Amino acid sequence: MAVYYISGTGCDRMDGLTPETAWKTTDHANRTIAGGDTVLLHCGDTFYGNVKLPAGTAENPTVLSSYGEGAKPEISLYKITVSPDVWTEVRENVWKTTLADKANYIGNLYTDDTNVGFLYVNGEIHGYRRFSHDRLAAQWEFLCEGQDLYVYSEGNPNVLAPEICCSVNGRCISPSEYNVIEDVALCGSGGHGIAGTYAAVQILNCDIHDIGGSELPGYPTPDTRYGNGIELWDDTHDILVDGCRIVNCYDVAFTMQGRPQKGGWHRVTVKNCVMWGSHQSFEIWSEKTSEEAGMFDCRFTDNVCIGAGMGWSDGPRPNKECGVHLLLYGTGCNTHDIKIRNNIFYDTKYALYYKAGDEIPAAYDSDENYIYLRPGTHIINNLYAYTLEEKEEFIRRSGKEANSFFRILTPAEESPDELALRLKKECFGN
Repeated sequence: MAVYYISGTGCDRMDGLTPETAWKTTDHANRTIAGGDTVLLHCGDTFYGNVKLPAGTAENPTVLSSYGEGAKPEISLYKITVSPDVWTEVRENVWKTTLADKANYIGNLYTDDTNVGFLYVNGEIHGYRRFSHDRLAAQWEFLCEGQDLYVYSEGNPNVLAPEICCSVNGRCISPSEYNVIEDVALCGSGGHGIAGTYAAVQILNCDIHDIGGSELPGYPTPDTRYGNGIELWDDTHDILVDGCRIVNCYDVAFTMQGRPQKGGWHRVTVKNCVMWGSHQSFEIWSEKTSEEAGMFDCRFTDNVCIGAGMGWSDGPRPNKECGVHLLLYGTGCNTHDIKIRNNIFYDTKYALYYKAGDEIPAAYDSDENYIYLRPGTHIINNLYAYTLEEKEEFIRRSGKEANSFFRILTPAEESPDELALRLKKECFGN
C-alpha cells in the first residue's frame, strides 16, 4: 500500500512518493493508484478533473486526503476561459466559444463533457441557462448547443471578466468501496460533487460548494437540470458523512435516491454537517423494484441546515415550490427506517417539507429538531398546506415533529458559518 503526493508544482514523471517528488495531476493518479493506496493533495492548490477512487478493503481502504498547510485542496471541474480571442460575436451581444477546443480554456482539460451548469464570473454564480437562442437577453445568460457555448454579454466576456469559469457535467469524485475522503474541497461540477453506487465510504470534513445546473443526460423531459452535493444512488450501504460543509447546490445537499435492485440503502449516517444555499437540504426518493429493498438504519442528525430554496438555483429553476429542507418525492420502497434528530432547520423560502404523492411514511421519523421559520411560512408544501401558526394541525395529521422546538426566527446578519455556530450554542450549549 503506497502513499502518493500531488502538488500544483509537481511533475507526473516523478514517482509521487514524497512531497519533493510529488505528481502534478489527479488525472495521473487515476491511471496509476491501486486499491488501498493513499493519495494526498497539497493544501492551497486546485486540481482539475474527476477523481476516481479504486476499491480498497476493510483493513486497507483507499484514502484521499490532504497534506501541508493552508486551505483545503480543491478538486474542480471548471473549464476557464481567460482570453478575449476565444470569443466571437455571432449577433449583437451574443458571443460564442467552443469547449471542444482545449486551446480555448484552461483548468479542466481532462473531461470532455461540455454540458455547462452555470458560469462563475467575478465571484458570482450565474445560473440562467437558456434552451433557445431567442431567450438569451440578459447579461451572463448562456446556452449550450453541441460543444459550443453562447453567452449574452454587452461586450467581449473576457474583457468584462478576466476569468469565466464554466462548470461542466460530471462528478468531482467517483467513489467505489472502502474509501475514505477527507479534508478536501470540491467545486465546479455541473452534475454532482460525490455520487454513484458505493459502499463502506467515509466522507469527512469536506467542503462541497457551487454544484449542479447541467441538463440531466437521458432524462425524458427535455431541458431538465440537476445536481447534488452528495448523492447515494440505489444499493449503497455503510456510509458516514461527518463534519462537511455543503453549499450552493442546484438541487439538494444530500440525497438517497434510485431504483434499488438489491437491498436499497443500509446504515447511512449524515451528522455534524452545515448546509446552506441549496434548494433542498435532505432528500429521499425511491421506486419500488423489489419487496426487500428499502431504507434501513439511516440517520440524519446534529446538522445545521440554513436557507433552503434561497440559493442561486431558485431564480432559473421552474419548480421553485420544492425549495425545502426535507424533500420527499416518490417513496415506493416498503421500508423507510430513517431517523432525523437534533438538527437545526433555519429559514426556508417555501416550506420545511415537500411531499409528493401520499402521506409521509410512518417510519420517516423526524422529531426533536429545532425549527426556525418566519411567520406565515408553510411547514409542508404540496401534500397539504399548514403554516408555522398551524403546527399543531401538522403534527396531528403527519405524526412528525411532535417534540421539536418551533421558533420564530430573527433575521440574521452573520455569515452562514457564524450563524451555524451561534445556533449550535443557542440550541445545544456548545
